[in-house]
Amino acid sequence: RRVHGEKIEAMRTEGPKGLVQIARYFGNEFLRPELEKARERMVNLVSLYLESSCGGDLQQAAESLRDFSLLSRSKGGSDMLKALIAMPQNSHFGMNERG
Repeated sequence: RRVHGEKIEAMRTEGPKGLVQIARYFGNEFLRPELEKARERMVNLVSLYLESSCGGDLQQAAESLRDFSLLSRSKGGSDMLKALIAMPQNSHFGMNERG
């Protein structure tokens, strides 16, 4: 079953809230360029989460969007980036940072 009806309306309501939160975090939520960047960031965060959690399966990604809020998928992508950034630069892969 596809995403439709009430769920699409919920996304239309949640989306702007998420954009303002992201724009506020990175800059100023009152400037159009900041809101446009925030839209791109939100789309990227949701895409990152869905790609990782659904393994590229579009049906599963659609079901995830149907079953969970848009903001929860965006937060999932944000949490993934935070975990990646927190990883040590010198990893277990035998690579050392050389300067």
